[in-house]
Amino acid sequence: MRDVLSQAADLLRRGRSLAIFLVLCTLIASFAHQAVKGDHGLERRAQIKQRIADMEAERDRLAAKRARLERDVALMRAAANRSNDLAEEQARALLNLARPDDIIILDPPRGDD
Repeated sequence: MRDVLSQAADLLRRGRSLAIFLVLCTLIASFAHQAVKGDHGLERRAQIKQRIADMEAERDRLAAKRARLERDVALMRAAANRSNDLAEEQARALLNLARPDDIIILDPPRGDD
């Protein structure tokens, strides 16, 4: 009878050891799965890095587009100022008018007549 009890106790110890081993393996497998597939895992990190790269590329593209638009606006402002100045100069010459702060130099009439 002792032999049977001894075998049963040995089997129970082995069963407990096996159960602990299985629980630890399950925990390790769970942590490994979370490390790879979880919200903060390796796959998620790769996705975030790819998204960062995509957003940086879009930022650079938009910055280049903004620089082109700012250059175009500056050119348009310069052209508008030149055309305003040109229109004002032509109007003053045509109407024979001057501003109060303008310096006027008159050509004397020629005696060739």
